[in-house]
Amino acid sequence: MHRMGKVAWYSQLANRLRQSKSPYLQGHKNNPVAWQDWSPETLALAKDLNRPIFLSIGYHSCHWCHVMNRESFSNETVAEAINDNFVPVKVDKEEWPDLDHIYMMYLQASYGQGGWPLNVFLTPESLEPFFGGTYWAGPDVGSETQMGNAIPMLDVLKAVDQQWRQNEQQCRESAAKTVKSLASLVDSKSSGGSIELDKQALVSQIENSVLGSFDKEFGGYTAAPKFPMGHMLRFILASRKNFSPEVGESAEFTLKKILQGGIKDQVGNGISRYSVSRDWFLPHFEKMLYDQALLLQACLESDTEPAQELADDLCQYLISGPQRVDGLWVSGVDADSMGEDGRMHEGGYYTWTMAEFEKVFSQRPLFDADINAMYYGVKDNGNVNADLDPQGELAGKNVLSVHESVENVAATFGKSKEYIETVLSRGKIALREARAKRAPPAIDEKIITGWNGLTIGALARASWKLGRTDVLGEAVESMSLLFQTNFHHGELMRTSDGIPSTHEDYSYLISGLLDLYEATFIVQYLERARNLQLEAIKKFSDPRGGFYASQNWPWLIFRPKSGFDSAEPSSNGVALSNLVRLGRMTQTKQFFDEAEKLIGCYSADIKEQPMGYLSMLQTVLNDAGIYAIIGDGDMSRHLPAINAALSRGASVIKVDKDSVHFFDSLEEQWENASEVEFVAI
Repeated sequence: MHRMGKVAWYSQLANRLRQSKSPYLQGHKNNPVAWQDWSPETLALAKDLNRPIFLSIGYHSCHWCHVMNRESFSNETVAEAINDNFVPVKVDKEEWPDLDHIYMMYLQASYGQGGWPLNVFLTPESLEPFFGGTYWAGPDVGSETQMGNAIPMLDVLKAVDQQWRQNEQQCRESAAKTVKSLASLVDSKSSGGSIELDKQALVSQIENSVLGSFDKEFGGYTAAPKFPMGHMLRFILASRKNFSPEVGESAEFTLKKILQGGIKDQVGNGISRYSVSRDWFLPHFEKMLYDQALLLQACLESDTEPAQELADDLCQYLISGPQRVDGLWVSGVDADSMGEDGRMHEGGYYTWTMAEFEKVFSQRPLFDADINAMYYGVKDNGNVNADLDPQGELAGKNVLSVHESVENVAATFGKSKEYIETVLSRGKIALREARAKRAPPAIDEKIITGWNGLTIGALARASWKLGRTDVLGEAVESMSLLFQTNFHHGELMRTSDGIPSTHEDYSYLISGLLDLYEATFIVQYLERARNLQLEAIKKFSDPRGGFYASQNWPWLIFRPKSGFDSAEPSSNGVALSNLVRLGRMTQTKQFFDEAEKLIGCYSADIKEQPMGYLSMLQTVLNDAGIYAIIGDGDMSRHLPAINAALSRGASVIKVDKDSVHFFDSLEEQWENASEVEFVAI
C-alpha cells in the first residue's frame, strides 16, 4: 500500500499532547516524537496512512516511564525513527485502564511478563498488537540509567518497521490470531458454568497458601519485590475466624514490619508502592493513592498496637499529605525529584547523606544526631546495598527505617525509654522541617473517581474504628466535592476532565458511599449507592454473570472482564460486596440475583485458584446479616454494639424520621427476615 513521504507526514502530524490535561501526557508535550492522543481522529489517521500505531502506555509516578522519556522520547534520532514509520500514541493508563488491561494481557501472554512503560505496536485498522515490550534502552552509549541487558530502542524500531514492510500480512494474521485467543480466554471465564463452592475446602486451601508463602523473618508472602497488598491483608484479618490463629498473626506481623520499614515514610506519612528488598527496607519511592486506602482498610481489621499506629499514620497522610488537594485526592506522587545538581533523582526527596542528616541536628542537644542515626540505621557511607541499586542513584545515601528498637537505643546510650522517645519525636519534626525545604516530587493531579471513593470509604471506617471524628468530616466533605467535580451532566466520569468511567469507578464509589452511610446514617448516601448500582448493572453487566471492565466502546479489540485481584481488588470482587450489602439494606431481589450470578460466573476459577479471588471470598466467608436501629432516640449507648456489628461484617441501617421515606416500603420484608437484628432507640 501507499506510504506517505516524510514531508507530507510532518505536514499532517505534530505533537498534540500540549492539549492534554493529564500530567503524565503533559510530561511528553515537548518530545520531538509526534505524540497523538487516543481519539477517533488518531485511529482514523493511522488507518488512512496504513501505518502501525506505536502505543506507549504509562503513568506519572512511574520511574522507568520517566527514564524512557529522557533516554528515548526526548532523543531526535529515536523520534525520527518513530515519526517516519509509525503513528505514535501516548496513553495515561490511569485514564484508560481498559486499554491498559487489554494490551497488558497481550504482553503477559506473549512474553511472560509485563510492566510499565507498556509499549506495543498495533495494526492500523483493527488495533491488534503484533509486537511489544516494556523498557527499551536509549541510544546514548553512556546512559547511566540503562537497565540490565535492555534491548536498544532503535533496534526495536528498525526491526518492527522492517517486519511490517516485508511481512505486513503475516503481522496482521499473527495479531488477529493472538487477539482471538485472548478474547476466547476472557469469554471462557463467563461461560464455564456455576459450581457449588466448598467453603471448608477453600479455607483449607487458602490457609495452606498463606502459611506456605509467609516470610517468617520479614513478613509478607512473596520474595522481593514486595507489595503491601492491602486487600489481601484485609481479607486475612477480616476472615481470621475461619482460619487457625497463625494466619491472622502472619498478617499482623506483616503490618508491623511495614510500619518499621523504609517502605513507610518514617519522616512524613504514608507508604511507597513497593519494596525492592525482601525486608521492606528499600522502597520504590512512588506513592499511589489506592495503596494508602487499601492498607488503611487492612489496619482497621486489627486491634494490635502496630496496626493502629500504622492506621493513624495513613489517616494523617490522607487528610494532610501531598495527595490531598482542594478537598480531594490526586492519584500519585513521583518517585523522582529534582536535586541541587539540577537533575532528577529517584528517592532524592526522601534520602539523606550523613552530612545532610547531621546538619539537621547541628543546633540540637548533644547526642540527638547519634540517637536518631542509630534508630534509623544511618551510616557514614550510606546504607543502601549496591546490589539493590545497580544505577548507583542511592550511593552514599541513607533510607530511613526503624533499624533498632527504642529499648536497644536506650540501653546503648544509658538513657530511659521515655527520654529516647522524646529525642526521636523532636528529631522527626526537625527532619520533616528540613525535608520540606527540598524540591518535592511532582504529583499526578488526576482526581480519579474510584480511588477517591475507596479513600473516602477507608476514612469513614477509620472514624468509628479509631474514634477519629476529624477524618469523618474530611470524608463527608470529599464525597460532596467528588459529586460536584466528577459528574458531568448527571453522568459519572473517571476524572474531572471527562474521561469515561469504568466499572471500577462505580464499584469503588458505591463501596465508599456504603461505608460513609454506615458511619453517618445519612440516608442520601445509601440512596446514591443504590442508584449507582442500578446504573452499573445497565452499563456493565454480562447477562451470564459479573461485570465488564468498561462500556462497549468501538475501539476495544475485545471487552475486558476479570474477577482476579491484582494490585487492587477486582471491580467484580468489590461489586459482589456492594450487591450483598445493598441487597440486605434495601431488600432488593435484583441485587441478590446479580450477586448470585457473579459468584457463579467465577466459581470454577475460585475453586481452582482461590488466592486470586480474595476480594470475592471476603464476602462469601463473612456474611453477618443486618443490624437495624429503629427510632429517633439517643444512639450513644448503642455505639459499642453498632461498632461490634460493623467489625464482624454486618450491614447496619438506621430507620428514623429522616430516612423513613426510604425504608418504609421495606419494613415488612425486614420483619420477616431472620438475619436482621432490630434495636429500638
